[in-house]
Amino acid sequence: MCDKNTNVNYIVREMKLSDCREVQEIWESVGFPTHKHQPEVVMNIDPNAQYVAQDIDTGKLLGYLCGVNVAEDLANLGSYCVRPEYQGKGIGKALWAKIIEHLGDRNLGLVSSEQNTFEFYRDVHNFRYISDRSLIVMAGPLTPNPQLIDNIDGISLVTIDGNNVRDVIEYDFVQSPNLASHE
Repeated sequence: MCDKNTNVNYIVREMKLSDCREVQEIWESVGFPTHKHQPEVVMNIDPNAQYVAQDIDTGKLLGYLCGVNVAEDLANLGSYCVRPEYQGKGIGKALWAKIIEHLGDRNLGLVSSEQNTFEFYRDVHNFRYISDRSLIVMAGPLTPNPQLIDNIDGISLVTIDGNNVRDVIEYDFVQSPNLASHE
């Protein structure tokens, strides 16, 4: 446990495959839904998209932020979290600075489970609202990263299509039963 008045020595670095389990613990500590292989999937899309804050003295991961470069002019930002006992120590700001450096000046789409997210990003980070919603469909050939697949026991990558989409939905539901109904 960390006292609010205690300083923490930490670094912000790119996430590694070996960090996946502890990142999921961070998500759980702030009430985010967990998706078993989300970090690995993100690494396949953008290998430099995930950053963690790590305590220098203990090695414990304190926070996480993900920013995926989707296209030359578009990125997606989400899963911004710091363990509750380490909040208020500048860790989130340090993660933010690193991810913005990675994303550059792309337009950003936000993923959030919080109601006041837009106000936070608008007021604290000078975001501006562009539209209610936009749908981006990623299409093209599946180009799996063999190094990544070799590190996930029992997992292989296949294209989601009309024949297996129900299986994917059911798998996600079983892996994350705390999510809302998927009717």
